[in-house]
Parts: sequence; structure tokens; C-alpha cells
Amino acid sequence: MGAPPGATPDKLQVTTDKTLCDTGAPVPVNAIDDYCPIDDDDDDGGSRKKDNKRDAKAATDALSEAYARGRWLLGLLVLQSTSSVVLDKYQELLKDHIVVTLFLTMLVGAGGNCGNQSAIQVIRGLATGSLNTTWPCFLRTFRQQIAVGSLLGVALGVGGYARVSLSGGSTTDAAAISAALAVIVVSSAAAGTVLPFAFARAGVDPANSGTSIQVLMDVAGVTITCGICRAVFAYVAQTHHLAESITSAATAMGAGA
Repeated sequence: MGAPPGATPDKLQVTTDKTLCDTGAPVPVNAIDDYCPIDDDDDDGGSRKKDNKRDAKAATDALSEAYARGRWLLGLLVLQSTSSVVLDKYQELLKDHIVVTLFLTMLVGAGGNCGNQSAIQVIRGLATGSLNTTWPCFLRTFRQQIAVGSLLGVALGVGGYARVSLSGGSTTDAAAISAALAVIVVSSAAAGTVLPFAFARAGVDPANSGTSIQVLMDVAGVTITCGICRAVFAYVAQTHHLAESITSAATAMGAGA
């Protein structure tokens, strides 16, 4: 490629268009130099002073970043600790049905993973400009992710049922775990879609929704699992009790006749 008219070879400025992270945003000509500037000054004293300034700026930037991230992580830590309150509330359920404890990690992890996938889709869209924070765009994205989450919930629910059955669990155990898994997956897809939009509207970096959805689904996953399992087990127990009562009554009537 030839030099522009009037440019000298040693001062040739490259103006070739570049893209950054495939977002379509042009990279400034001096983007690299702005981040790691190169000194044309050969004076050692001047170079050392600039190096000292850069070191001080790097230290300040590190402290600022640590402070910003530390506040966020502390808040998430407090939020995640609430899951212990939920577990304490369902102590009897966990003691009577050990299967819930055995598969709790699987259920909570599935929710975090699915929610993170939805959040990444939205974050990428907001970053590239294919999505915006308007209400119509949000509704369209939300409906799509709910549809995807529903399909995933059914598929993973079937897989969860097979997993519990293969491990020796009863039909009731498998039904309770698979139902909880399906609800968790759909809920996490919804939450993973809402959080980035909400953060963007509130002026918070949508990238924070990645870690937030993990913690949120930890707490929500435990709550959903325990609530659904308790309802399923109670319904089955009540049904069995009713069936036994009918059988006993029928036997008594037959004996009396």
C-alpha cells in the first residue's frame, strides 16, 4: 500500500478500518497508543517520570475497580446467604426426603446456567446495538426467551426424571425433582432476560447481571425446589391415605355383609 501524498515513510499513519469485538464499532487509529502510549522522547529522565505516572494511575485504577466490584460482590454475598433461611424452613422436608438434598445442587446449577445463557444473549444484543431498552424490544426478547426456556424446561425435566429413576429414586421422587427442574429452568430464562434490561434502564452495567443471575437462582432455585417437592409429596401422601381409607371402608362393608 502506498503512502498518502506528503507523508514520510517513518511517520506513515495507518488508517485501515478495523472492528472491535465484531460489534461494528470502528477502532480509533490511536486506540492502542492511548492504552499503552509509546514515547518518542529518548530522554531517560522523561521516560522514567512517565513510567512512574503510569504506575500510579494503574494502582489507582486497580483500587477503584476493586472498590466497585467489592461492593457488588458483598451485596451478592448477603443475598446468597438468604438461601440458608429457606433451607432452615424446610428442615423436616430435607430430613424425610433425602433425595431432595442429593439433587439440590443439580437443580440450582441448572437454573444458574440457563439464566446466565439468557443474560448473555441480552448483554450481547445491547452491546452490539441489535437490542435496545425500549418496551417493545424488551417484550419481544422476553417472549422469545420464555419460549426457549419452556422448551428447555420440558427437555431437562425429562432428563431429570430419568436421572432420578436411574439412581434408584421412586416415581414420586422423580416426578417432584423433574417438576422443580422444569419450573426452575423457565424461571431462570425469564430472570436472565429481565435483569440486563433492568440494569441498563437503571444505569447499571448490564454485565453485572451475569453474576447476579447465578446468585438469584441459587436462592430462587432452593425455594422453588423445596416448595414444589413439599407440595408433590404432600399430595401423594394424601392420595395414598385416601386410597387406604376407601379400601378399609370397602373391606369393612364386605365383612359386615
